Amino acid sequence: MEALVAAARKAPWPCAAEVDGAIYLNESPLRHAEMVALENLEGVGHTMRVTAEPCPMCMAAIVWSGKVERVEYGTSIPRLIELGHWQSSIRAADVINSFAPRRTIELVQVGPELTDALYRR
Repeated sequence: MEALVAAARKAPWPCAAEVDGAIYLNESPLRHAEMVALENLEGVGHTMRVTAEPCPMCMAAIVWSGKVERVEYGTSIPRLIELGHWQSSIRAADVINSFAPRRTIELVQVGPELTDALYRR
């Protein structure tokens, strides 16, 4: 998570994703780091690490892609909101659970003590 935080600090938007050692950054309000990572992934069974819990758009894309089996995120959506970021309150787990038939994607919070500082205003 340390490399992601360092990369995110240099980016216009404080979010970064990492898959298989490659780091991806937000490129615009619609091309979040997770979306950029998905566009560059081959195969299935990947773990994606992100500095913040994926928004509903990104989590849905992760599920639809079928490429990622585990997502590790730093700052949670409720914490983003608490820190003053304009953000949907729909949690990533709720997005995963809304799909039928259900896909199993492991969702784990890791390192919020490192990532929360990115989002403090």
